[in-house]
Amino acid sequence: MKNTIKTIGIIALAVIIGFALVACGDYDEALNGTWVFEYYDEEDDETSSTKYVFNNGDITFYMDDEPLVKGTYSNDGNKITITITHMNGGMFQESSSVKWYNRQQIKTETISDMVKSGVTQEQAEAVYKNTIEPIVDQMFASQTGTYSINGNKLTITFDGESIVLTKK
Repeated sequence: MKNTIKTIGIIALAVIIGFALVACGDYDEALNGTWVFEYYDEEDDETSSTKYVFNNGDITFYMDDEPLVKGTYSNDGNKITITITHMNGGMFQESSSVKWYNRQQIKTETISDMVKSGVTQEQAEAVYKNTIEPIVDQMFASQTGTYSINGNKLTITFDGESIVLTKK
Protein backbone atom coordinates (compact mmCIF):
# COMPACT_ATOMS: atom_id res chain seq x y z
CA MET A 1 0.00 0.00 0.00
CA LYS A 2 2.94 2.35 0.70
CA ASN A 3 4.15 1.87 -2.87
CA THR A 4 0.68 2.61 -4.23
CA ILE A 5 0.37 5.83 -2.23
CA LYS A 6 3.95 6.85 -3.09
CA THR A 7 3.37 6.20 -6.80
CA ILE A 8 0.12 8.15 -6.77
CA GLY A 9 1.89 10.97 -4.92
CA ILE A 10 4.68 11.12 -7.51
CA ILE A 11 2.18 11.25 -10.33
CA ALA A 12 0.17 13.94 -8.52
CA LEU A 13 3.31 16.04 -8.25
CA ALA A 14 3.80 15.67 -11.98
CA VAL A 15 0.25 16.84 -12.52
CA ILE A 16 0.81 19.90 -10.38
CA ILE A 17 3.75 21.03 -12.52
CA GLY A 18 1.83 20.60 -15.69
CA PHE A 19 1.37 16.95 -16.57
CA ALA A 20 -2.38 17.00 -16.28
CA LEU A 21 -4.02 17.76 -19.63
CA VAL A 22 -10.23 16.28 -22.11
CA ALA A 23 -10.25 17.19 -25.62
CA CYS A 24 -13.15 19.49 -26.23
CA GLY A 25 -12.19 21.21 -29.41
CA ASP A 26 -9.38 21.58 -31.88
CA TYR A 27 -5.75 20.69 -31.57
CA ASP A 28 -2.65 22.26 -33.00
CA GLU A 29 -0.93 19.85 -35.39
CA ALA A 30 2.38 21.56 -34.62
CA LEU A 31 2.20 19.84 -31.22
CA ASN A 32 2.18 16.37 -32.82
CA GLY A 33 5.28 14.37 -32.02
CA THR A 34 7.50 13.57 -29.06
CA TRP A 35 8.64 16.35 -26.74
CA VAL A 36 11.16 15.70 -23.95
CA PHE A 37 11.84 17.45 -20.65
CA GLU A 38 15.13 16.38 -19.03
CA TYR A 39 16.04 17.14 -15.43
CA TYR A 40 18.49 16.12 -12.74
CA ASP A 41 17.02 13.83 -10.07
CA GLU A 42 18.97 14.59 -6.89
CA GLU A 43 17.51 11.64 -4.98
CA ASP A 44 18.71 9.11 -7.58
CA ASP A 45 21.75 11.21 -8.57
CA GLU A 46 20.95 10.86 -12.25
CA THR A 47 19.36 12.65 -15.16
CA SER A 48 15.75 11.66 -15.81
CA SER A 49 13.38 12.56 -18.58
CA THR A 50 9.70 12.98 -19.11
CA LYS A 51 8.29 12.56 -22.60
CA TYR A 52 5.07 14.09 -23.84
CA VAL A 53 3.74 12.40 -26.98
CA PHE A 54 1.07 14.51 -28.69
CA ASN A 55 -0.97 12.83 -31.42
CA ASN A 56 -3.97 14.64 -32.92
CA GLY A 57 -5.72 15.39 -29.63
CA ASP A 58 -4.35 12.43 -27.65
CA ILE A 59 -1.42 12.71 -25.25
CA THR A 60 0.69 10.16 -23.39
CA PHE A 61 3.29 10.95 -20.72
CA TYR A 62 6.34 8.79 -20.12
CA MET A 63 8.90 8.96 -17.35
CA ASP A 64 12.24 7.45 -18.34
CA ASP A 65 10.48 5.68 -21.24
CA GLU A 66 7.86 4.08 -18.97
CA PRO A 67 4.27 5.08 -19.83
CA LEU A 68 2.65 6.87 -16.87
CA VAL A 69 -0.60 8.48 -17.88
CA LYS A 70 -2.55 9.28 -21.01
CA GLY A 71 -5.40 11.53 -21.90
CA THR A 72 -6.54 14.15 -24.35
CA TYR A 73 -5.77 17.75 -25.16
CA SER A 74 -7.33 20.62 -27.04
CA ASN A 75 -6.25 24.14 -27.70
CA ASP A 76 -7.70 27.50 -28.54
CA GLY A 77 -5.09 29.96 -29.70
CA ASN A 78 -2.19 29.68 -27.26
CA LYS A 79 -4.33 28.05 -24.55
CA ILE A 80 -4.11 24.30 -24.00
CA THR A 81 -6.39 22.09 -21.94
CA ILE A 82 -5.13 18.66 -20.93
CA THR A 83 -7.13 15.98 -19.15
CA ILE A 84 -5.71 12.71 -17.90
CA THR A 85 -8.10 9.83 -18.60
CA HIS A 86 -5.99 6.77 -17.72
CA MET A 87 -3.01 5.72 -15.61
CA ASN A 88 -0.68 2.82 -16.27
CA GLY A 89 -1.62 0.17 -13.71
CA GLY A 90 1.70 -1.60 -14.25
CA MET A 91 3.18 1.03 -11.92
CA PHE A 92 1.07 -0.27 -9.05
CA GLN A 93 1.98 -3.90 -9.54
CA GLU A 94 5.63 -3.09 -10.27
CA SER A 95 5.13 -4.81 -13.59
CA SER A 96 6.67 -4.15 -16.97
CA SER A 97 3.34 -4.67 -18.72
CA VAL A 98 1.15 -1.71 -19.58
CA LYS A 99 -2.46 -1.85 -18.46
CA TRP A 100 -4.43 1.38 -18.57
CA TYR A 101 -6.86 2.17 -15.73
CA ASN A 102 -9.50 4.90 -15.65
CA ARG A 103 -10.48 6.65 -12.41
CA GLN A 104 -13.07 4.05 -11.33
CA GLN A 105 -10.75 1.14 -12.12
CA ILE A 106 -8.02 2.71 -9.99
CA LYS A 107 -10.44 2.94 -7.07
CA THR A 108 -11.63 -0.65 -7.49
CA GLU A 109 -8.10 -2.08 -7.84
CA THR A 110 -6.65 -0.04 -4.98
CA ILE A 111 -9.37 -1.05 -2.53
CA SER A 112 -9.15 -4.67 -3.68
CA ASP A 113 -5.36 -4.68 -3.15
CA MET A 114 -5.76 -3.27 0.36
CA VAL A 115 -8.36 -5.92 1.22
CA LYS A 116 -6.06 -8.66 -0.13
CA SER A 117 -3.32 -7.37 2.17
CA GLY A 118 -5.55 -7.86 5.23
CA VAL A 119 -7.35 -4.54 5.59
CA THR A 120 -11.12 -4.73 6.00
CA GLN A 121 -13.33 -3.49 3.16
CA GLU A 122 -14.55 -0.61 5.32
CA GLN A 123 -11.02 0.42 6.28
CA ALA A 124 -9.87 0.20 2.67
CA GLU A 125 -12.74 2.37 1.48
CA ALA A 126 -12.03 4.93 4.21
CA VAL A 127 -8.30 5.05 3.38
CA TYR A 128 -9.09 5.44 -0.29
CA LYS A 129 -11.67 8.17 0.29
CA ASN A 130 -9.59 10.18 2.76
CA THR A 131 -6.07 9.68 1.42
CA ILE A 132 -5.93 8.46 -2.15
CA GLU A 133 -9.09 9.81 -3.79
CA PRO A 134 -8.13 13.50 -3.41
CA ILE A 135 -4.83 12.78 -5.18
CA VAL A 136 -6.56 10.83 -7.95
CA ASP A 137 -9.15 13.62 -8.33
CA GLN A 138 -6.36 16.15 -8.74
CA MET A 139 -4.56 14.00 -11.30
CA PHE A 140 -7.69 13.53 -13.41
CA ALA A 141 -8.80 17.18 -13.27
CA SER A 142 -8.61 19.15 -16.50
CA GLN A 143 -5.94 21.79 -16.46
CA THR A 144 -5.70 24.78 -18.75
CA GLY A 145 -2.57 26.74 -19.39
CA THR A 146 -0.68 28.40 -22.19
CA TYR A 147 1.87 27.11 -24.64
CA SER A 148 4.20 28.38 -27.32
CA ILE A 149 6.39 26.68 -29.88
CA ASN A 150 9.65 28.27 -30.97
CA GLY A 151 11.59 26.05 -33.36
CA ASN A 152 12.09 22.72 -31.61
CA LYS A 153 11.17 24.12 -28.17
CA LEU A 154 7.73 23.86 -26.57
CA THR A 155 7.01 25.93 -23.48
CA ILE A 156 3.95 24.97 -21.44
CA THR A 157 2.83 27.06 -18.45
CA PHE A 158 0.29 26.02 -15.82
CA ASP A 159 -0.42 28.10 -12.74
CA GLY A 160 2.68 30.21 -13.31
CA GLU A 161 4.99 27.17 -13.59
CA SER A 162 6.66 26.71 -16.98
CA ILE A 163 8.52 23.81 -18.47
CA VAL A 164 10.46 23.79 -21.71
CA LEU A 165 10.45 20.63 -23.80
CA THR A 166 12.58 19.77 -26.83
CA LYS A 167 11.11 18.05 -29.89
CA LYS A 168 12.74 14.71 -30.70
